[in-house]
Amino acid sequence: MKQGCYTALITPFKQNGIDYEGVEKLIEFQIKNGISGILISGTTGESPTIVAKEQASFINFVGKLIQDRTFFIAGTGSNNTVKTLKSTEQAIKAGANAALLVDPYYNGPSSLEIRKEYIAPVAKAFSQTEIIPYIIPGRTGTKLFAEDLALLKDEFSNIKAVKEATGDFDNMKKIRYFCSENFSIFSGDDANTYKMMTNPDILAAGVISVISNIAPKAIADMVNFINQGDNDKAKTIAFALAP
Repeated sequence: MKQGCYTALITPFKQNGIDYEGVEKLIEFQIKNGISGILISGTTGESPTIVAKEQASFINFVGKLIQDRTFFIAGTGSNNTVKTLKSTEQAIKAGANAALLVDPYYNGPSSLEIRKEYIAPVAKAFSQTEIIPYIIPGRTGTKLFAEDLALLKDEFSNIKAVKEATGDFDNMKKIRYFCSENFSIFSGDDANTYKMMTNPDILAAGVISVISNIAPKAIADMVNFINQGDNDKAKTIAFALAP
């Protein structure tokens, strides 16, 4: 997963389930507007309301539709390691380039347990696929610490990035300090993306964005400008998007 803007895609529904025609329209819109990649079945994509069989069909559909035209991330995390292993296997078979693993919610595991009993088994089982931890304590009630993330990064070559949605800039700086410069931090909060990318102690590589569902080109341009060193142009876009 390289620097850039990745859209955490919404999932359109009809009365009887997922609106696949709508999914296709949304994905084509994203690709047309220069997005770096697409995440499906994340929490923005209503993953808690999609049953397992439906999720498998959804991921298969998107895999066939994308066909390597953009980077494909599947949200496969849960609060059940066995379930996450099965979901990740299905996603890889469908063509996903990476799996996003949200911290296990409700169960309240420690950071040590998240590392050893959840992320490590998935990273080990699917060593050829990029595994992206997703830290969002406000939603999950638990948190993978920067130190444990660094240990995962050192142990598994397929852990190269994190989606960081703590809103805590000190935590982001700790991640950069412990994980070094060759590790990618992605903003998980659109409101913080510009600051995260331009802060010299964080230097985020981009964003897994929600706003890009409706303004993909604007977010992609902002991220690209920062990565090209043109912060003034990026700041203009960030200011325009702030409301």
